[in-house]
Amino acid sequence: MERLYLLPENQVITGTVQAVKSGGIEINIGQLEPLVLSENRARDKGIWPVEPGDKLKVVLSNENEPVAYHRADMPGWDIAVKGKLLHSLRGDHDLALLKTDWGTNLPYHVTEYARHKMQHIPVGVSTLFLFDVQGIIVDAATASE
Repeated sequence: MERLYLLPENQVITGTVQAVKSGGIEINIGQLEPLVLSENRARDKGIWPVEPGDKLKVVLSNENEPVAYHRADMPGWDIAVKGKLLHSLRGDHDLALLKTDWGTNLPYHVTEYARHKMQHIPVGVSTLFLFDVQGIIVDAATASE
């Protein structure tokens, strides 16, 4: 049985690959426009190649941005961890130093989407961080949201 931890207002959708072109994967999610995922990110996540007809599960943020995804027939869910930023993220830094609620102080890689959100989270504020299966922060929200 899969266990999925989501940040507030995130949702899981299942879609079908309808096309792969120009570095993007077009996913039919039952909307007028397909959801487009990055081919490079799919390669990085180890789910390449994908072909029309493949099913993917996608975690969408509260802003309808895809923050994580994997093949529907494979395990690969993310986990949310409560903690605090130990320093602010500025510019194009892709590492965040966190103190988790279980006491570890470690640096973690951050996706561009998460970095933009984390730049607005003050140091020391209780925060939920969503990690993908590779241990990369893909989303964040203050614990009070």
